[in-house]
Amino acid sequence: MCDWMHYELSFDFYFISCSTQVTGEQTFGQLMRIHVVTPKAPVYVTLNPRVQPAQNSPFFLAGNKTPIKLAPAIYWVLRLPYCYVTEEKIYTPPTEKDTFCGRISKGLFDVVSMSRAEVEGS
Repeated sequence: MCDWMHYELSFDFYFISCSTQVTGEQTFGQLMRIHVVTPKAPVYVTLNPRVQPAQNSPFFLAGNKTPIKLAPAIYWVLRLPYCYVTEEKIYTPPTEKDTFCGRISKGLFDVVSMSRAEVEGS
């Protein structure tokens, strides 16, 4: 993985953004899809989404015990929900300025080399 990409992906990032329009009103935008194109190379890209929609909320996972392994040379779209639900609470996007606007934890992507047997078998 190139250095700048490794650097960028080593931090959490916000998936809800706030902008102020000319009128002074705030609008919110929420990340709804993550598009992934894997390289045509002997590597797997792994996807391990962990979303925290609000401060002190639990992390929501994709449901897999291990990261999702994507094959080489494919296009994938990870769709994120509009709201996140636990047994106690529903987490919806903010409607007014909040100090915390949801995040996706670092480690969303990783690149893993294929074994020699996997390379020779394909």
